[in-house]
Amino acid sequence: MTQSSEIFVDDKNKHLVLGASCQSIVSGFASGQAFEPTPASYPQQLQELRATYVTLKLGNELRGCVGHLEAKVPLIVDASFSAFAAAFRDSRFAPLTAEETEHLSLHISVLSPLEKRGVLSEHSMHSMLSPGEDGVVIELGPRRACFLPVMWDRFESTEDFVSSLKSKAGLPSDYWSTELMLYTFRTQSFTGPFYRPH
Repeated sequence: MTQSSEIFVDDKNKHLVLGASCQSIVSGFASGQAFEPTPASYPQQLQELRATYVTLKLGNELRGCVGHLEAKVPLIVDASFSAFAAAFRDSRFAPLTAEETEHLSLHISVLSPLEKRGVLSEHSMHSMLSPGEDGVVIELGPRRACFLPVMWDRFESTEDFVSSLKSKAGLPSDYWSTELMLYTFRTQSFTGPFYRPH
């Protein structure tokens, strides 16, 4: 699969995002609250309004994944809040324990703005998606589901990807309606081990 070429965070700033995310998890253990960075203390690039997702893994096993689709706060703040939520607020998992951090890694995805796509048919939906590059959101009334671009690796075809996304939204895998809304986005992703910032 191809990977998105979007760049929102320069290499020299990635460690700052990872550091704030790790600090937020440390803060969660200490106080039950997320670490809220002061945006003005960070490079301009990290002060831009950006939505993020933070995925936590123990080895290759998912341990939490939480984020936002729409940018409302500076990137550095969003990543910090997403990391805290992934560690302590993901309803699929018990809260992270300090013992688990020894083998924990953080996978940070910075999102481009959502792009609304006009969809005329199931076939046109499949043909307009770029496997490995597009993050995808589908929406029907109150139902909404999202897959990050990394999820393409789990599926054999675009049809399988879309069917699974529909199921995640609580819809039949073969459901189709002209009321179905489709949005795509790109991400820049980077990874680092958990550490306790000084």
